[in-house]
This record gives sequence, C-alpha cells and structure tokens, in this order.
Amino acid sequence: MILIDESYYNFGSEIKKTERAIGKVSGSASRKSLNDKYVTPAKIARERVIYEVSQVILIKDIEN
Repeated sequence: MILIDESYYNFGSEIKKTERAIGKVSGSASRKSLNDKYVTPAKIARERVIYEVSQVILIKDIEN
C-alpha cells in the first residue's frame, strides 16, 4: 500500500531528478522554458498539499 507521506516525498525526489536533467539542457532559454512548463507547476502542486500531508503524518504519529 502506498502511503500519502511516502508519495509526497517520492514526488519531491522526482522533481529534483527532473530539475537535474533540465539543468543539463543547453541554452538558458530552453532550461527556463522546461522549468516553467514542468518543474514550477509540480512544485506548486506539491506545496498545495503539504498541510494535508502534515495532518496525515501527525495522525499516524498519534495513533502509534
């Protein structure tokens, strides 16, 4: 079973991998375009759910 908090952290790792790959692309305009299209929306989506993920982690800690 995939847990919400694990998915959240895995998504963060995938964002970092994507950023590293984009960093290898030649041309700053190309890198900016790729970051604007893929990385920025992913980071925004990740930040939008941090509160809920924190609640789930807290609930799991309380239950334990």
